[in-house]
Amino acid sequence: MLVAVLGLPESSEVAAELLERAVATNAGSLNVLDAERVELIAQVIETGAWEGWGIRSVHHWVTLHCGVSSAHAHALVASARRLSELPETWAKFAAGSLSADQVAVIARSAPAYADAEVAELATHTAVPQLRSVLRRYSWPTPAEPKPEDEAEPAEEVRRVGFGSTETGTWRLFAELPADEGAVVETALRAIRDQMWRATPGEDREQVTWADALLGLVDAGAAHQGKSRAHRERYLTLLHLEATPDGATAARIHMGPVLPDSLRRYLLCEATVRTVTEIGGVPVNVGRAQHIVPDRTRHLVEHRDQGCRVPGCNSRTVHVHHVIHWENGGLTVTWNLTSR
Repeated sequence: MLVAVLGLPESSEVAAELLERAVATNAGSLNVLDAERVELIAQVIETGAWEGWGIRSVHHWVTLHCGVSSAHAHALVASARRLSELPETWAKFAAGSLSADQVAVIARSAPAYADAEVAELATHTAVPQLRSVLRRYSWPTPAEPKPEDEAEPAEEVRRVGFGSTETGTWRLFAELPADEGAVVETALRAIRDQMWRATPGEDREQVTWADALLGLVDAGAAHQGKSRAHRERYLTLLHLEATPDGATAARIHMGPVLPDSLRRYLLCEATVRTVTEIGGVPVNVGRAQHIVPDRTRHLVEHRDQGCRVPGCNSRTVHVHHVIHWENGGLTVTWNLTSR
């Protein structure tokens, strides 16, 4: 179908329409296959077929046998667990009208009694819109509430997760009660507003929530470690290794390998401890020492009077090598700059 579309001499509008139809047909077919997979996972859960040596949970089993990420496995399992509660949603899913992502949002957020209405809404709504609507909608209680002495206490959800991703980035996830979440959000907004006001007008659009999060962490570190240098409030362990071909690689402790550019950036001003190995066996561990000694750092800070990056007026800086340290750059004042 794709080859036929690309070979058509008709206008671009005709080709675009044919491509749209082809993609829709393909998506529908994939939706049907995903529905079959979720139904199989529901059978695995019901029969306990996932249980076995070394398998920690049904999510682990799905990750292993379906070749999906942990997050995707959780979504598939959550959908499978609600298979019998949402007949209208599953009918549209099996027919190819809904995607696995749309069904996962419904399974996570919609009550069973609203199945038909939510399933119809989902067929006309993109995943981000559907997620936003279901998250904000206040669902009415379909039955009379239980007497106070019989009411089941609501389970409080308080969890935070973090770690490296498959792409080498670091991800943070948090789910808190509404009041505690509001405290965190208020703190982030205050830090972001403070950064926004301190940034020149033309650069204010560059201030992000990620900057606010790091600012909040730094403020906490400054409060708890006032007697420590800024660069030492929290030390991250980084393993620097020589590869068989003579190159250098850096790996976060129990984490991913860092890109070359980030490795060189971090090694400009770090605390290093030399480990001598013979045949892969550590035989000696040296003393920790700064790549940039404090006496040299003070001279560079006084000379530069803050960050040397054009347009940056920050006076909280790190000292970096112009010619990278790992490339033989000397740790002398003329090869160092404040950033």
